[in-house]
Amino acid sequence: MQATVSLGKDVIQTISKFLGDGILPLNTRRFLSPMQEDKITEMVKMSLLCRDLGFCQGELRKFIDEFVIMQAKGIENILTTLVPKIFNRDIYDQQLKHILGQVRFILKEESLSDKDEINIWFDTVKKISAKFQEMALQCLSQLSNIVYDIDKTIYQKLLLANVIIEMKYLLKLCAINNICVKSYECSTSLNSLLEHLITMKDEKARLFIKYVYEALYKTHFFSSLTETTAHEFQVILNDMAYSSNVPTQEILSVVQKIVGARVKFVTDNTDEKLSLDSLLLHEILSDLDNIYCGKSNPFAEFLNQFFIWIVRDGDFGLSKHIRELLTEIGKDLSNTPKELFDKLSREVRLFLEMTVDPE
Repeated sequence: MQATVSLGKDVIQTISKFLGDGILPLNTRRFLSPMQEDKITEMVKMSLLCRDLGFCQGELRKFIDEFVIMQAKGIENILTTLVPKIFNRDIYDQQLKHILGQVRFILKEESLSDKDEINIWFDTVKKISAKFQEMALQCLSQLSNIVYDIDKTIYQKLLLANVIIEMKYLLKLCAINNICVKSYECSTSLNSLLEHLITMKDEKARLFIKYVYEALYKTHFFSSLTETTAHEFQVILNDMAYSSNVPTQEILSVVQKIVGARVKFVTDNTDEKLSLDSLLLHEILSDLDNIYCGKSNPFAEFLNQFFIWIVRDGDFGLSKHIRELLTEIGKDLSNTPKELFDKLSREVRLFLEMTVDPE
């Protein structure tokens, strides 16, 4: 985890340079200065993204325009800085035009939704982010046809910029428009679980990791990882479960602090400078909280079984309950809109690649 914190600071400082000093750290009291007119701003405004859509008028129309402009500029600034010789602005503009059409479709679709205002807006923001992640991948794919060996850190920077901008604008949505996250079941449940794990005996904590490892190994998610990342992840979980040389409790404590900060973040709508680990894990939990928004206590039964297991010796069926939980989560994710599932998958894979396989 320590290596990734260092890498995270380096990456985030670089992204801050691309996007401007005002974007980092996240801050509810200081937002972006008014947009200067340029090609991207002109294209977005000419697209009339919120035309005839009652839910995004006035300040919320400006919010959508700014958010889309920043996502588009984030990609443009990183590519023109890192690969200026092969960046083709005409092709980029065509891709952006296509994405703007998809954003308009997302907005029209959400305008017909019977969800409450908070769910509509969080889904909207995350779906738009997902489309710009797709655009970033398309840009890199085209560049790789020109230059075979595209540095993979370019993709990391593109995705991190996307995440930072989304987090920035969700803060703005709450601070200025009073549209704030109200449900964060995944974050609070995981935080509660970790708080108990870091206080129990090391042997019992390792046993829990063993159960998770055995159950996770059989999931579709695990099989979707690259061979290298899957192997490294497997080694880490195996060491946490079985090796006395690995500080399992210390690792869990680091993760708990990140998750605890996420809970404080959404509770108080406050922020602080985030390491790479915190940034990506925060976004992953944000996506999961959004997916489970509206479901009442989805993890209550599992946590009850976990608390029983804590005070008793033996398995008491916890390994079975972990398998059932991961299976249920898999089903829930399979019913998630494709763009949101793909977004979450990209972020999880990047988190693992940059933490368990940083090279």
